[in-house]
Amino acid sequence: MKGNDELEHVDRLRNLPECLMLQILLKLGTKDVVKCSVLSSWWRNFWKLVPGLDLDLDDFPDHVAFASFIDRFLLSYNSESRLQHFKFAYEPEEEDDEVDVSRLIRWISTVIDRKVQDLHVSCRAVEIPQTVYTCESLVSLNLRGVILPNPKIVSLPFVKVIALDWVRCTTDWGLGRLISGSPLLKSFTLTLSTWRRHRLYKDLVVAIDAPRLEYLRIYDIFAQSFIIHSLGSLVEADIDIAFNTLCKNRYDPEIMSQ
Repeated sequence: MKGNDELEHVDRLRNLPECLMLQILLKLGTKDVVKCSVLSSWWRNFWKLVPGLDLDLDDFPDHVAFASFIDRFLLSYNSESRLQHFKFAYEPEEEDDEVDVSRLIRWISTVIDRKVQDLHVSCRAVEIPQTVYTCESLVSLNLRGVILPNPKIVSLPFVKVIALDWVRCTTDWGLGRLISGSPLLKSFTLTLSTWRRHRLYKDLVVAIDAPRLEYLRIYDIFAQSFIIHSLGSLVEADIDIAFNTLCKNRYDPEIMSQ
C-alpha cells in the first residue's frame, strides 16, 4: 500500500482523458490555467493545448504585457486547430493608454480564421471587423463597448446567443440586420449606448424578429419604440425600458401595417 505522503501527491487529473481535461480547463480563466504549469514538468506546457483564451487587462501589470501575451498565444497555437473560446477585456482605465486598434482587429480576424465558436470582446470604442458578421463557426457573440460597423452582409447560421452591452451602432438599421442574419438565435441581450444621443432622441426604433428566441433581456432609456415580433418560442424575458418621451415623432403602430 502507498503511504499517506505518496497518496497526497497522486495527480488524479492526469488519469482523465485528455479531451475531458481540456474541457475542464476551458471553463477557467487563462490566468488560472497558466498557474497549473507549476504543478509538474508534465503540466508545464499542457495549458497551451487548451482550445481557448480568457484574459482581462487587470490580470497584467500594463497593457503592453497584456497585448504581448495574446500575441504569443495566437502565434504558438496550432493554426490548424479550432479555437472554441476567445474572450478578452481590454479597457484601459487611463485615458492616455490608447488601444492599439489594428492589433485588436488582427486578434479578432485571426480567431475567426481558426473557426472560433464563442467570441467575447470587451473594449472601448473600437470598431469590430466586418468578418465577424460572416463567421459561420460562431455560436455565441458577446460584445461590450465596441462599435458595430455598417453590415454589408450578415450570415451567422449557427449563432444562438448574442449579448450587446453598451455597443455603438453606426447605422440605425444595423442592429436589425444582425438579428435577422442569425436564424437560430435563442438568447438576446441588449443594452444600448448613449453614443449619438442627439440622434437617439429623434426617432430610434428597435425591431426584433427572431422566431426561435427563448431568452430576451433589454435595458434601454433612449429608444423611442421597441417592436418585437414572433414570440412563440419565448420562455423568459427581462425588459427594463424607459421610452424616450422627448421624441416629437411618436411611433404609430398603423405604419407597420401599410
